[in-house]
Amino acid sequence: MKVAYLLNTHPLTSTTFIRREIEELEKSGVAVHRFAMRRWDEQLVDPRDCVEQSNTTYLLDNPIALAMSAIVEALNNPRRFWRAFRMWCRFVTPDLRDYRKVAYLFEAVRFKREARWRDLRHVHAHFASNATTVALLAHELGGPTFSFTAHGPEDFDEAYTLRLKLKMEQAAFVVAISEHARGQLAVHLGTQHWDKLHVVRCGLDLDEFSLRGASKGPGRNIVCIGRLTPRKGQVLLPRAAAEALRRHAWLSLTLIGDGETRDEIEREVERLDLRGRIRLLGWRSGPDIRAAIADSRALILPTLSEGLPVVILEALALCCPVVAPPVAGIPEVLDAECGWLVRTGDLESLSAAIISVATAEPDVLRAKGLVARRRVEEMHDIRKSATKLRLLFADYTEGEDQTA
Repeated sequence: MKVAYLLNTHPLTSTTFIRREIEELEKSGVAVHRFAMRRWDEQLVDPRDCVEQSNTTYLLDNPIALAMSAIVEALNNPRRFWRAFRMWCRFVTPDLRDYRKVAYLFEAVRFKREARWRDLRHVHAHFASNATTVALLAHELGGPTFSFTAHGPEDFDEAYTLRLKLKMEQAAFVVAISEHARGQLAVHLGTQHWDKLHVVRCGLDLDEFSLRGASKGPGRNIVCIGRLTPRKGQVLLPRAAAEALRRHAWLSLTLIGDGETRDEIEREVERLDLRGRIRLLGWRSGPDIRAAIADSRALILPTLSEGLPVVILEALALCCPVVAPPVAGIPEVLDAECGWLVRTGDLESLSAAIISVATAEPDVLRAKGLVARRRVEEMHDIRKSATKLRLLFADYTEGEDQTA
């Protein structure tokens, strides 16, 4: 069996779950052909991401060839090209400065021709945005059937702009990363199409996440990992952690990741005179991240709007309790047995949880950690997730030339 994966920017440090999904499908015998619109314009820090980038075909690498392909397609396939053009018009806004939308049809032509040349019958995308639009347009051109995984919250918040209902109607099937996400999709699609919606949870290769030593005591650090954005709420952490850091001289807070709110967070650290107690390390490799989690007392993620952060799963897999709000799919895996649920965006609740982490007895942290590991083993094993996807893909690759 062979399938295509079509992505917007790939690989990204913040979307390692896609790389893991592809790798596990390949272990199970699926030949995955990777396509993306563009490369990430920042430095990749994980060697496996560098390998992933070298295995990816980038549709925007040669703009001249892209334009020529569209002209040839229009001449040789006028009926389908006109059909795709009319569909493309439903996505393009009057503001032509939004060049990415203008490029969708050209990208679709290039992808369709690549898919035909490689005899690819089905393509899967992640997120309901650019890549899924291109997959839809390629299908209108006579290209492969398509499916996509919806994550949220942008997939749902921008449902009208993304033409989410249209994409779901045209897709062979749609994957949701949580029961919450499937419910959101059903709101837009209608329950008459419920059978088209499938929950396939983001998975982890649990062999990469070895258990913390049973005799090892809790760490002296609380860690926060993720892109620094307004949605993820990390700007709240300096104020929320200040009281616990002043009470407990041994305690520290480390943020791993980078993004648009880094300067604001650093100003808060300066204002509260917490230099040296709160550290911002930027991006780190996968092994470095796992080591940071394993050495920490807890992971904290004060997100304001989220799907289901994979870093929460990574922490739980390492027997590390988690502090997070009950946003979207988070309470499907996190509760008081394996961490602390806090009120969304509430400084007082965050502060109380950080103090609870600091004062928790080792046996309490260890018990939460063991529950956390079992939860991930039951719900987020990448082998189970890949098996579900492979069975879904099989329905749309029947009769293909099995030579990859």
